[in-house]
Order: sequence, then structure tokens, then C-alpha cells
Amino acid sequence: MVRETARSAARWVFWFTPLRRFMYPKYVYNFTPEQLAFLVGCINKTKPLEGAIYEIGCGAGCTTLFLNRHLQCSGIKRRYVCIDTFKGFTRSDVSWEILHRGKKAGDYREFAVNSPQWFRYTMRANSCDVVCLPMDVQDYQFREKISFCLVDVDLYKPTSYALSNLWPVLEPGGIIVVDDCRERNRWDGAYQAYTEFTKTMGLPETVVLDKLGVVEKAGAALRST
Repeated sequence: MVRETARSAARWVFWFTPLRRFMYPKYVYNFTPEQLAFLVGCINKTKPLEGAIYEIGCGAGCTTLFLNRHLQCSGIKRRYVCIDTFKGFTRSDVSWEILHRGKKAGDYREFAVNSPQWFRYTMRANSCDVVCLPMDVQDYQFREKISFCLVDVDLYKPTSYALSNLWPVLEPGGIIVVDDCRERNRWDGAYQAYTEFTKTMGLPETVVLDKLGVVEKAGAALRST
């Protein structure tokens, strides 16, 4: 009782300071609940496959935690790999957007405040077994089989590289989801890379729930739960 009273008093003290924004729940995802549910559905659909799950562009790891908690609760055992620079966009990728896509040279630093140490600690604190690779995806060689991948790197060059190099190792029946597939917005480089890839590969252009570009590799019928 004394402990609870002390906690309540502490919360009221913080309430009268700017620190109160750290004390109360807030929605931390860049996806809507319906979009998160779609990602969960993709993982469920690819459950019979044996390939790893990849997340390219994971930021602070909020979506990573959400999807890993689903894996834990569903008893799905998969190698889960996250690739991120943890330093924001590279200069060469930003320059490409400006020089080749006509984007304004605005502030591209909002994802730069991050750290692989912070990310790994967050995963450990939540009992998530996640492989963290702090690097530009364009420096990564995809070799292992992949069943599902979320690509959330916003800009054209890393998205294009990811799609082209994921496809050969994506298992039949596997799914890739590309975030930010919307026209005429700041991150429409991802959409351009997605549309070019689907056209080149003769695949249907399927954008669902406002911004999720979906790529599925033909294969055996999969279970949907």
C-alpha cells in the first residue's frame, strides 16, 4: 500500500512538469492497428515455410517488438534478422533523391538519433531473440532463405536494392511488404522502387491499407490463420 501511494504521488509530481509526456501511454507505431494486423497475417500465412524473417529498417524497434511478441505467443520459431544503419539515411541515398528524383534538400536527419546498443538492450529487456545487423542494407549479401520480409527504408536506392536481392532467396510462397508505397509524398522513392520491381518481374502491383506494397512469390498454397 505504501509503495502504491508513493508511485501515485510520483506520477502526480511528474504531471506538473514537462516530463509527464514520458509517464503516460502513447501510440508508438508508424503503422495503424489494421496495418499491424496485416503484417501479423503475413507472418501467419508464411508459417509453414522454413525461411527466416527479415526487417529492413527497424528504427527504435517498436514494430520489431510487436511482431516478435506475436511469434512468441503463436509458438512460431523463426530466425529474426534486423538490418538498419542506426544512423539514419546515408548521404549517397539522400543525394540520389535530390539529384535524380527532384526531391528538396530538406532535413533527412529524423532517424539519425538511434543506436544498435539501445536497440539490442530493448530486445533483451523484452526477451526477444533478434539478430541486429548495424549496416546499410546495400552492403548486405542475402544468402539464407527468407519467408517474410518487411522493407521500411523509405528511399529509392535501398528499397530497390532490397527488393532485387531479396527475391532470389525468398521462398516460394514467401511475402515481402514494402512500407510507404504512396505517390507524391516525401518517401515515394520506396513506391517508385516497388512499382519498377513489380513491373520488371511481371508481378501484380498490390498496395493495401493505404501504403503497404505487397510482393508474393508463387508457390504451394499456404495456410491463413
